[in-house]
Amino acid sequence: MKKLMPKPKGFTIIEVIIVLVVGAVIMLAVFLVVPQLQQTQRNTRRLNDARRVLTAVTQISNTQGDLGNNGDDITQRIINITGALKDPDGLDYVIKKNTSTLGNRSYITVTENKKCKSNRPTSSINSFVDSIGSFAVAVSLEPWETFDNILYTTTAGYHCVSN
Repeated sequence: MKKLMPKPKGFTIIEVIIVLVVGAVIMLAVFLVVPQLQQTQRNTRRLNDARRVLTAVTQISNTQGDLGNNGDDITQRIINITGALKDPDGLDYVIKKNTSTLGNRSYITVTENKKCKSNRPTSSINSFVDSIGSFAVAVSLEPWETFDNILYTTTAGYHCVSN
């Protein structure tokens, strides 16, 4: 009778390579997905802040009747109602009335007698329609820089909420 040789213990080189490849694919997926999830979370927070500003603006309008002049910084009046408002990067928001540009990512603009054309993000801050007695609040969304062929270009996306 033949004596059976014991089977060698351990993994073959092919098995080790397969495990390493699967691990690399999983790590790549994590590195691609996590930043997108973080960006979505920051944009959701900005949108919620815009809704808080809209509520405060409506309250000011109902109790005091006037938000001030176009271009006025109404940040302090809003913060007196909402409490501290900071963008996800930790910067204080600057909230202005009827401005045509947000300036940078920590700006929120409040437009009087306007409503949002749609409830979807847009590339134009002037996506409003006339609506007497209404307010539209626009806030910047990420991304601010995109890679286009050879050059980096800054593109601002905005989201508008209205009552």
